[in-house]
Amino acid sequence: MAFAMRLSFPFVYRGLVLFADVSKVPAQEEEMNAAQLIGKCTLKEVSSGKSVTVESLWRDQTCVLMFFRRWACPFCRLDAVRLSRIKPQLDAAGVRLVGIGHENIGLDDFRQGEYFKGELYVDEERNAYKALQYKRFSWFTIIPAILTSSARAKAAEAKSEKVGGDLTTGDGLLMGGTLVVEKGGNKVLLNYQQDTPEGFVGNSAILDALGISR
Repeated sequence: MAFAMRLSFPFVYRGLVLFADVSKVPAQEEEMNAAQLIGKCTLKEVSSGKSVTVESLWRDQTCVLMFFRRWACPFCRLDAVRLSRIKPQLDAAGVRLVGIGHENIGLDDFRQGEYFKGELYVDEERNAYKALQYKRFSWFTIIPAILTSSARAKAAEAKSEKVGGDLTTGDGLLMGGTLVVEKGGNKVLLNYQQDTPEGFVGNSAILDALGISR
C-alpha cells in the first residue's frame, strides 16, 4: 500500500524556532514512473526483427526485464545464466522473462551461447536506457571500476562458469539494471540500477518482489 510521510524539520527565523513540513514521496510512487517513462519506447524483437513497444511486454502478464550492459561482457553473461535458473519458477507464476541490450554488437555470440533463457530485445536507439537514466562511465572511470576486488572476484566466477566474453567488444560504458513490472504496468515491484559493472540485483530480490517462495 502506498503512503506518504510528512517530516517536520526545525529552522530558525528571527530568533524563533519554527517547523516546516516536508513531504517524502514514497519509493513505490517514484518507481511507478519507471514503467511509464519507458512504456512507449520501441524495441527490436531479436527472434523476429519486429518492432514492439516496451509496454507491450507487461500488458498481459507481470514481467522481469533485465537491461544488459554489453552482450560480450562476462559479468552480463554470468548474470544471464544465474537469472535463467529461476525461469521455471517465473513460468509457474506466469511471469515473463525478458532481456534487453542497447546494441547488436556481440548479440550473435550471446545467442549462440544460450546464456539467457528468456526473450531477447534490442533498444537500438537506447531510449529506454536514457529514460531510466542508467549510469554511464567514462574511459577514465571504467578502468578502475573493473579492477576492484568485487569485479575481480566476479570475473573469476565467470571464468569458472565458462561463459566466455571479453572486455572490448561493444560499448561497456553504459550500465544496465533490472525492472519487475506488474501486469498492466501500473506498479513497479522492483527497480534496480547498476552502480558498478559487476552489479547484479540477485535472484532472491526478484523472487521476493514477486512474492514467489525461494
